[in-house]
Amino acid sequence: MLQTMCGAYGTLEQVSQHQREMVSSFRGDIEAKLQERMNILLPDMSRVTFVGSKTQVVAGTNHQLHLEIHDTPVIVVIFEKLPCYVKDGIEPFELKSIEPQWK
Repeated sequence: MLQTMCGAYGTLEQVSQHQREMVSSFRGDIEAKLQERMNILLPDMSRVTFVGSKTQVVAGTNHQLHLEIHDTPVIVVIFEKLPCYVKDGIEPFELKSIEPQWK
């Protein structure tokens, strides 16, 4: 029987359209980090394979997105604020981390 641990990430699921759009909105930041760490450029998002996602509910939602970019596994974490914290001029999403998973 699978146990759910309070505060932990859930199981790996399919990436939703909403999550794909979040990744696209941070494309420049993701590309800059990958260029810095791995010398990879993303001429377009067609080289990005969405493998799966996990979510963690906190004071909002952490989206842990498992991607494959140029055959390298990468984990991107994006925080989505609760709607009550999203006011005029405040972005609903925050890029938390981009971590290549070296093979």
